[in-house]
Amino acid sequence: MRTFHLPSFSNQKLKLTFGKLALSAILLSYGPGIFAQNVGINTQQPDPSSALDIVGTDKGLLIPRVSLQSLTDNVTIPNPATALLVYNTNTGLGKVGFYYNSGTSASPVWSLVGGGEGGNLTLPFSQNGSSLSSLLHINNTGGISVGSAITGESESSIGVKGVTNTGRAVVGTSNGSGVAVSGYAVSDGTGVIASAANTNGKALEVSGPMKIAGPGQSPGNGKVLMSDGSGNATWENVSGNVAFRASGVLGGGSEVIAPYNPTKVAFSSQDYDFGDNYNEINLSPHSTFIVPSNGVYHFDVKISFSNPIVESKKFLSYDYFVQLVRIRSGSTIIVEESAETCFNVASSKISTDIPLQKGDQIFIQVLLKSTESGLLGNLPNESSFSGRLLFKN
Repeated sequence: MRTFHLPSFSNQKLKLTFGKLALSAILLSYGPGIFAQNVGINTQQPDPSSALDIVGTDKGLLIPRVSLQSLTDNVTIPNPATALLVYNTNTGLGKVGFYYNSGTSASPVWSLVGGGEGGNLTLPFSQNGSSLSSLLHINNTGGISVGSAITGESESSIGVKGVTNTGRAVVGTSNGSGVAVSGYAVSDGTGVIASAANTNGKALEVSGPMKIAGPGQSPGNGKVLMSDGSGNATWENVSGNVAFRASGVLGGGSEVIAPYNPTKVAFSSQDYDFGDNYNEINLSPHSTFIVPSNGVYHFDVKISFSNPIVESKKFLSYDYFVQLVRIRSGSTIIVEESAETCFNVASSKISTDIPLQKGDQIFIQVLLKSTESGLLGNLPNESSFSGRLLFKN
């Protein structure tokens, strides 16, 4: 019988020797698992579809935290692999949060994974979906009039656009006193555009009351929406709702007519003015009708004269003219005239229909051909000026 004598080991060496033996045994026993198709942590049955399956009920996965310097940073992490995931802590990049490399190792592109502060989308963003309900629903409960659920702004193109084949491209609903759909043009743009590709569709369909007002509009009782040659619509008075009459001549020297000096007649009273288009004596230009819209207008004029003021020359013959004057774009012309040759007291009348354009100014002037000044009849039954719209064109 042979006896073996083990060498003497200190406790420290003995522990080290057994530690190495234990590690070797563990590696040998788990060796096949190390090279398995997937790895599980805290589980002996990792999901077959996962390369790494981590199970935990009170702990999470801590992703490396780095400070990316730009969205194409290739220095902080040299040659990052495509799909590499990190948590960016640099607020100067725009947003902190999870970023992944959507580019290549040589040319990385760090894209935010929708979990940062504010959750920005990477633009341009496009997504398809199919649902009987809304694919995107945003509810703003801020409760202030300046807030909005969705705002679309564009420098020179379309801010918000809706397209549909058979449904409704854009639908706005107001449950209270708010505005369902609002469009605002800051300068010379267009707030809301509605268009149809052909006559089979409708550019705009309104069910219920409608209001059109604001800059460039002058709504009023009895007015109708009229279009110009370019399709621009404004509220206009209908035929029969534009009419005025002024009578009498202002005293204090306004009734005196100097010879050979065309003088505008200053009518003292405004009898009526439907449509508010006649400037009475206290307005500028006074005693003038401002044409509200293109059309044919009828005017009646009556002016009485007495001449001359000098008593010894009362019965001399004299010529006087009553003229209907139009100003258009700074150019003044006489569109109608009545001439009389009379003695002492007489009157002259004009009754005419003339086509006018919006913005034309119409007034009455008189011309006396005499050696002495004359007087205009200042009573309402002696001098008057009236006009009305016959029809628009």
